[in-house]
Amino acid sequence: MAQNVAAAAHAKSAAAAAEGASAGSSQPPKPVIRKPKILLVIDDQHTDWAKYFRGKKLNGEYEIRVEQAEFSEINLASYVNSGCMVDMQVNKGGTKVVRSFKPDFVLIRQHAYSMIPGEDFRNLVIGLHFGGVPSINSLFSIYNFCSKPWVFSQMIKLYHSLGPEKFPLNEQTFYPNHTQMDVLVSKRPQY
Repeated sequence: MAQNVAAAAHAKSAAAAAEGASAGSSQPPKPVIRKPKILLVIDDQHTDWAKYFRGKKLNGEYEIRVEQAEFSEINLASYVNSGCMVDMQVNKGGTKVVRSFKPDFVLIRQHAYSMIPGEDFRNLVIGLHFGGVPSINSLFSIYNFCSKPWVFSQMIKLYHSLGPEKFPLNEQTFYPNHTQMDVLVSKRPQY
């Protein structure tokens, strides 16, 4: 009896599969349309990054849409649950282009910090990190590279662990500010 029930169930499922296959053959399956992934490139306009990604696909499935701007042309807000939203105002050929989007990943090719007034964009790097935006070059390293003495202190660690033969460094001195440098340099013995 159990064999008869199993055989009937198997026959019924085979018939349903055959019917579905013949019904499906009358209409082609709908292609899966995937939203393109947005790559935010932070760089000046001298390099057109869109041309390097034109026609390329991520994992063979997703087109890559490039949004390119300089740090000074973007603003952002990052949220715990919904990630990062970027507002971008770019001048292209004398026309102001304004866009808002959620980047899927970021490529940073511009320095995030300069001592020139108004060129400290570390807050934008923090915002991208806060929003969980994956970065082609690590946001951690970009933020750390904003301070040259910080980078050099990391190099000193390598110097001490590998030795001067494998990792030579030029001698440098760090002063926390210029007044300390003036005081300490004036007290240094003259040879």
